[in-house]
Amino acid sequence: MVEGDEQAISEQAKRGFVIFNTKGQCSSCHEGWNFTNDGFQDIGLPSTDIGRGKYLPDIIKMQHAFKTPGLREITSRAPYMHDGSVATLEDVVEHYDQGGLDRPSRSDLIKPLGLTSQEKADLIAFLNTLTSNLSPTAVPTLPR
Repeated sequence: MVEGDEQAISEQAKRGFVIFNTKGQCSSCHEGWNFTNDGFQDIGLPSTDIGRGKYLPDIIKMQHAFKTPGLREITSRAPYMHDGSVATLEDVVEHYDQGGLDRPSRSDLIKPLGLTSQEKADLIAFLNTLTSNLSPTAVPTLPR
């Protein structure tokens, strides 16, 4: 779609791409070709793991902060989050929609979104397009 092939993804996934870049605010951190800014954020997960805060104890925003993962092949990588605490993409979207735990270290980008059921489904349809349809064993071999 980005390269101009309007038939590359479904209409639902196209709507999800719009949500990803607007109301969902996903592209604030999941940007570029690999859908990551390689930054560290506290997204409000309920966990005692302080992540980056272990190494930067005096920086509030680094408490509970973990690296923003790329989203390529996302459907092949469940469970989600640094600790595997979120089982499905639907649960991931729900976490972000609710805004996570409100604490001083939580990223200013994370807050309740107010997505509708349709917007959540559209967003998931878009995320599904970020996974190739090749099986992991379908790696091309080079001629000898």
